[in-house]
Amino acid sequence: MNPISATAGWWRPLGGVLAVAATVLLLPRPAAAQSEASSAVNGISTSFVEGAWLPGDTPISIRLTEGLPPDAVRLAVLVGDTDWTGLFDVSPETLTLTPGSMRLPSGEHDLVVYSVTEGNAWQEIGRTRLRVLTPRGFEQASVGPQLDVTNAGQILERHAPVSNLPPRGQFQDFAVTAALRSSLRRGGWGLRTDAGVLGVNTREQAVRFGEKGEDAPLVDLASYLVETGNDRVDLALGHVAIGRHRHLAQTFGSRGPVISVRPARAIDLTVAAVNGSAIAGFGNLFGLNDRNHQVASASLGIEAIPDRPGGLRIEAMYLDGSVLPVAGFNQGVINDAERSRGGSVRVQASDPAQRFRVDAGYSRSAFHNPFDPLLAGGLEVVAVQRVNRAAQYLDATAMLVQNARATTAAPVNLGLTFRHERVEPLYRSVAAPIRADFLQNAVELTGSAGQLTTQLSYSWDRDNLADIPSILTTKTRRAAATVTVPVMGFGAPSWSPLATYTLDRTHQFGAGVPIDGGFNESHVPDQVSTQHAAGIEWRTTTWRGGYRFDRSLQDNRQIGRTLSDLFNMANTITAGATPRPGLDLDLELGFDKAENREFTQIDLTKRVAFSGTWQMATHSLLTGALSRIGMRDRDGAGESIATEMHLQFSRTVAFVPSNPRVLSGQLYVRAARQSSLALQLLFGVDERRSNWTLNTGFNLRVF
Repeated sequence: MNPISATAGWWRPLGGVLAVAATVLLLPRPAAAQSEASSAVNGISTSFVEGAWLPGDTPISIRLTEGLPPDAVRLAVLVGDTDWTGLFDVSPETLTLTPGSMRLPSGEHDLVVYSVTEGNAWQEIGRTRLRVLTPRGFEQASVGPQLDVTNAGQILERHAPVSNLPPRGQFQDFAVTAALRSSLRRGGWGLRTDAGVLGVNTREQAVRFGEKGEDAPLVDLASYLVETGNDRVDLALGHVAIGRHRHLAQTFGSRGPVISVRPARAIDLTVAAVNGSAIAGFGNLFGLNDRNHQVASASLGIEAIPDRPGGLRIEAMYLDGSVLPVAGFNQGVINDAERSRGGSVRVQASDPAQRFRVDAGYSRSAFHNPFDPLLAGGLEVVAVQRVNRAAQYLDATAMLVQNARATTAAPVNLGLTFRHERVEPLYRSVAAPIRADFLQNAVELTGSAGQLTTQLSYSWDRDNLADIPSILTTKTRRAAATVTVPVMGFGAPSWSPLATYTLDRTHQFGAGVPIDGGFNESHVPDQVSTQHAAGIEWRTTTWRGGYRFDRSLQDNRQIGRTLSDLFNMANTITAGATPRPGLDLDLELGFDKAENREFTQIDLTKRVAFSGTWQMATHSLLTGALSRIGMRDRDGAGESIATEMHLQFSRTVAFVPSNPRVLSGQLYVRAARQSSLALQLLFGVDERRSNWTLNTGFNLRVF
């Protein structure tokens, strides 16, 4: 079957609707007749109704409803920020404008009438909102073509030894990006387009190199999106994202059409059909060339409290999708053909003050792997059984204290959150890559009072929900706490230090020895990981500094591996300064210790890093960085040193200063050097490597 004809039922009606919408928007309309109704706002009345869209050549008149103030010597009229008084015919109580070659400005503007006294004091008499169509009759019209040219080159490269040859020595890579963005609105309808084409001179940078390799075209479509709609219907074609259901389809991004309809104030219906994986390029323009590699969905949303959207929203979704083992343009190959069909219900609720919020969902999906002769390889294989499984979640938050005042400057908030997620074994949806056979519950308490913040959490999870005796069941218990305290208390100056402490303890263990699974007690994991982190930080407008201490222990309690523990300790000192505007300097020192208790090995690491940024002039920037990392074991048998430095100068250039969007960009030159030294006295290893490069490039915005 021809895949294009097989999907014609999807895209032809959509194409017809888009064509009608474009016709309605783009065909010229006869100029609207001047409204005879008047609108009175404050102290003026106008010949047009406020809020109505007027052609730019519409004559207008303004009458003072309370007459001219006694002390006024003249009237003034401003449209937006422009004085239009000279274009009006002024009588004592009436102003009349008959546009000629000078049209009213397109768009929405405030029209304000002032009385001006002898001393040039301006007093507002009244104002109204003026809405003027563009010369072609649109309420809004903008077209923004864009052309960018970029270059990344390496003009010099040196390395040692010879075996340290990089994949590329000298090169010049160019890329041209052409984009077109437009936005039109008229009569309640809107049309928006956004498309981009990328052209490169090296195959590895081509848009579809990951998919087609050496056959990838050098010039290709990167992305596009066409949207049109009004307050009742929205249509989109191109690169879209579908689904707001965690376990069925969560912002699944691909290419295809989406239609959303709002038949009533509190009801919305969305139908979509997209390609089975993310794609780019001019091929498969609508995303529907292959019915076996598509995801189709329909969702219905109901706002149970129309006057408060989000107060109680119920949304149901149905999804039918299949994917083939094809390479994506930016990812590897799917291992097998997959197909799923399922539905989901999601409920979101909150009170008017947002103190209580609930987000809950339940999904059910039937999944199977269709027979693939390419993967079978001619062998007789057992067909995969279709399975129908469910997944659910609940997120509930209650603000126990909201914006209470302990002091005048420190509002107090305290929130409690409970999270639950359960995904049955073998659950799968082609549009939501999630972990199956998993149960997790978590409780989180968060509080704040000005700069004082705290967060406490505890979670517990497990797998093997079917309790299969021959499969290992793994459980995890995690407790975490974070506290940030202003050392000098509430109301302290901005430069006062903040102290932070974090505790994280995770216990992962197997729940017993599986039966008839080939396991014994030494195979059952049991590990406790504990991490403490404490720090203090000062910050002012000209300087900053801080100290951080980290200590972690990976305690292995598994039978036969009780000595396989890892202990790490790190001390980090940071300092920074802004001695003058445009100059920033940062320094970081680190002293780390890593202990492998199983092998009685201790590694000591010293780190130093310096970086700086200097805004030499308005359009010139100089940045640089230098770092050195030295590591040795405590016995002195081995040592390694790695250094890296770079210096970059960049300058922003505007060839047309009066219009920075035309022929503007940035040029840069970057010099970098990396070196490493590795010594192993026991094995007589003395390995030294170095590499330095000189790179240039630019990014030019043509228009």
